[in-house]
Amino acid sequence: MSEPWGPPPQQPPPGGYGYGHGYGQQGPYQGMGHAGAGQGQLVVDIKSHPLAFVYRIWSPVITLNGYRVHGRWGPNALPLPAGHHHLAVHIPYLLPPEIGRAEATVPVEPGRQVHLEYRAPMAVFVRGALGPVPQKWPGLALMYAFFGMVLLLTVLLTVVLVAATASTG
Repeated sequence: MSEPWGPPPQQPPPGGYGYGHGYGQQGPYQGMGHAGAGQGQLVVDIKSHPLAFVYRIWSPVITLNGYRVHGRWGPNALPLPAGHHHLAVHIPYLLPPEIGRAEATVPVEPGRQVHLEYRAPMAVFVRGALGPVPQKWPGLALMYAFFGMVLLLTVLLTVVLVAATASTG
Protein backbone atom coordinates (compact mmCIF):
# COMPACT_ATOMS: atom_id res chain seq x y z
CA MET A 1 0.00 0.00 0.00
CA SER A 2 1.36 3.42 -0.90
CA GLU A 3 2.00 6.11 1.69
CA PRO A 4 -0.72 8.81 2.01
CA TRP A 5 1.78 11.51 0.95
CA GLY A 6 2.99 9.56 -2.07
CA PRO A 7 6.29 7.84 -2.81
CA PRO A 8 9.50 9.44 -1.58
CA PRO A 9 10.81 12.01 -4.05
CA GLN A 10 13.67 11.03 -6.35
CA GLN A 11 14.88 14.64 -6.64
CA PRO A 12 14.80 17.22 -3.86
CA PRO A 13 11.87 19.63 -4.03
CA PRO A 14 12.64 23.26 -4.96
CA GLY A 15 14.20 25.10 -2.02
CA GLY A 16 15.68 21.94 -0.47
CA TYR A 17 14.47 19.78 2.36
CA GLY A 18 13.51 20.50 5.91
CA TYR A 19 10.57 22.90 6.11
CA GLY A 20 7.03 22.62 4.81
CA HIS A 21 7.58 19.76 2.37
CA GLY A 22 5.16 17.25 3.83
CA TYR A 23 5.24 14.78 6.65
CA GLY A 24 7.65 11.91 6.30
CA GLN A 25 9.96 13.43 3.69
CA GLN A 26 13.58 13.61 4.66
CA GLY A 27 16.61 15.13 3.04
CA PRO A 28 19.47 12.93 1.90
CA TYR A 29 21.35 13.53 5.18
CA GLN A 30 18.51 12.73 7.59
CA GLY A 31 17.60 9.32 8.91
CA MET A 32 20.88 7.77 7.75
CA GLY A 33 21.77 6.24 11.10
CA HIS A 34 25.40 5.60 11.94
CA ALA A 35 28.19 6.10 9.47
CA GLY A 36 28.92 2.96 7.46
CA ALA A 37 31.88 1.88 5.34
CA GLY A 38 33.29 4.79 3.37
CA GLN A 39 31.43 7.23 5.58
CA GLY A 40 32.47 9.65 8.25
CA GLN A 41 30.48 11.85 10.56
CA LEU A 42 30.19 15.61 10.86
CA VAL A 43 29.16 16.89 14.28
CA VAL A 44 28.11 20.54 14.36
CA ASP A 45 27.54 21.98 17.86
CA ILE A 46 25.24 25.01 17.46
CA LYS A 47 25.33 27.52 20.34
CA SER A 48 23.90 30.91 21.27
CA HIS A 49 25.13 33.22 24.02
CA PRO A 50 22.84 33.49 27.09
CA LEU A 51 22.40 37.23 26.40
CA ALA A 52 21.12 36.34 22.89
CA PHE A 53 18.41 34.06 24.30
CA VAL A 54 15.80 35.36 21.85
CA TYR A 55 17.48 33.37 19.03
CA ARG A 56 16.34 30.14 20.69
CA ILE A 57 12.77 30.85 19.56
CA TRP A 58 13.84 29.63 16.11
CA SER A 59 15.52 26.38 15.11
CA PRO A 60 18.86 26.85 13.37
CA VAL A 61 19.08 25.96 9.68
CA ILE A 62 21.88 23.74 8.41
CA THR A 63 22.49 23.61 4.66
CA LEU A 64 24.72 20.77 3.52
CA ASN A 65 25.77 20.65 -0.14
CA GLY A 66 22.72 22.77 -1.02
CA TYR A 67 20.18 20.68 0.93
CA ARG A 68 18.44 21.97 4.03
CA VAL A 69 18.85 19.67 7.02
CA HIS A 70 16.80 20.03 10.20
CA GLY A 71 19.05 21.66 12.77
CA ARG A 72 18.66 22.02 16.52
CA TRP A 73 20.50 23.84 19.27
CA GLY A 74 23.33 21.70 20.59
CA PRO A 75 25.20 18.89 18.81
CA ASN A 76 23.94 17.80 15.37
CA ALA A 77 25.48 14.52 14.12
CA LEU A 78 25.40 14.08 10.34
CA PRO A 79 26.72 10.84 8.78
CA LEU A 80 28.29 11.69 5.41
CA PRO A 81 30.15 9.95 2.62
CA ALA A 82 33.86 10.66 2.56
CA GLY A 83 34.86 13.78 0.66
CA HIS A 84 34.56 17.56 0.84
CA HIS A 85 31.17 18.98 1.81
CA HIS A 86 29.87 22.55 1.78
CA LEU A 87 28.28 23.47 5.12
CA ALA A 88 26.30 26.62 5.90
CA VAL A 89 24.49 27.49 9.15
CA HIS A 90 22.19 30.42 9.93
CA ILE A 91 19.36 31.40 12.29
CA PRO A 92 15.97 32.40 10.86
CA TYR A 93 14.84 35.81 12.14
CA LEU A 94 12.28 38.55 11.52
CA LEU A 95 14.21 41.42 9.94
CA PRO A 96 16.54 40.47 8.35
CA PRO A 97 15.03 37.05 7.52
CA GLU A 98 18.25 35.25 8.43
CA ILE A 99 21.13 36.15 10.72
CA GLY A 100 24.56 34.82 11.54
CA ARG A 101 25.26 33.04 8.27
CA ALA A 102 28.55 31.15 8.37
CA GLU A 103 29.93 28.76 5.76
CA ALA A 104 32.80 26.29 5.48
CA THR A 105 34.03 23.49 3.24
CA VAL A 106 34.54 20.44 5.44
CA PRO A 107 36.72 17.44 4.55
CA VAL A 108 35.25 14.18 5.90
CA GLU A 109 37.38 11.03 6.01
CA PRO A 110 35.99 7.47 6.19
CA GLY A 111 35.48 6.27 9.75
CA ARG A 112 36.39 9.65 11.27
CA GLN A 113 34.39 12.34 13.05
CA VAL A 114 34.81 16.03 12.32
CA HIS A 115 33.73 18.31 15.18
CA LEU A 116 32.78 21.89 14.36
CA GLU A 117 31.24 24.60 16.49
CA TYR A 118 28.82 27.28 15.32
CA ARG A 119 28.27 30.31 17.52
CA ALA A 120 25.39 32.63 16.76
CA PRO A 121 26.32 36.32 16.73
CA MET A 122 25.63 38.70 19.60
CA ALA A 123 24.26 41.33 17.19
CA VAL A 124 21.82 40.82 14.33
CA PHE A 125 24.00 42.21 11.52
CA VAL A 126 27.15 40.22 12.43
CA ARG A 127 28.12 36.92 10.81
CA GLY A 128 28.18 33.73 12.88
CA ALA A 129 31.37 31.81 13.67
CA LEU A 130 31.87 28.30 12.29
CA GLY A 131 35.01 26.27 12.71
CA PRO A 132 37.02 24.04 15.04
CA VAL A 133 36.20 24.11 18.75
CA PRO A 134 36.29 26.64 20.44
CA GLN A 135 34.98 29.62 18.48
CA LYS A 136 34.72 33.18 19.80
CA TRP A 137 31.35 34.91 20.20
CA PRO A 138 30.95 37.13 17.11
CA GLY A 139 29.85 40.66 17.98
CA LEU A 140 30.71 40.37 21.68
CA ALA A 141 32.88 43.53 21.58
CA LEU A 142 30.00 45.34 19.85
CA MET A 143 27.62 44.30 22.65
CA TYR A 144 30.11 45.44 25.32
CA ALA A 145 30.39 48.80 23.53
CA PHE A 146 26.59 49.11 23.35
CA PHE A 147 26.10 48.29 27.05
CA GLY A 148 28.99 50.65 27.92
CA MET A 149 27.29 53.49 26.00
CA VAL A 150 23.99 52.80 27.76
CA LEU A 151 25.74 52.82 31.13
CA LEU A 152 27.64 56.03 30.28
CA LEU A 153 24.47 57.79 29.14
CA THR A 154 22.66 56.66 32.29
CA VAL A 155 25.44 58.02 34.52
CA LEU A 156 25.60 61.31 32.58
CA LEU A 157 21.83 61.75 32.74
CA THR A 158 21.87 61.04 36.49
CA VAL A 159 24.66 63.62 37.04
CA VAL A 160 22.79 66.24 34.98
CA LEU A 161 19.53 65.62 36.87
CA VAL A 162 21.26 65.75 40.27
CA ALA A 163 23.08 68.96 39.29
CA ALA A 164 19.85 70.52 37.99
CA THR A 165 17.95 69.68 41.20
CA ALA A 166 20.80 70.91 43.41
CA SER A 167 21.00 74.28 41.59
CA THR A 168 17.24 74.92 41.90
CA GLY A 169 16.97 73.78 45.43
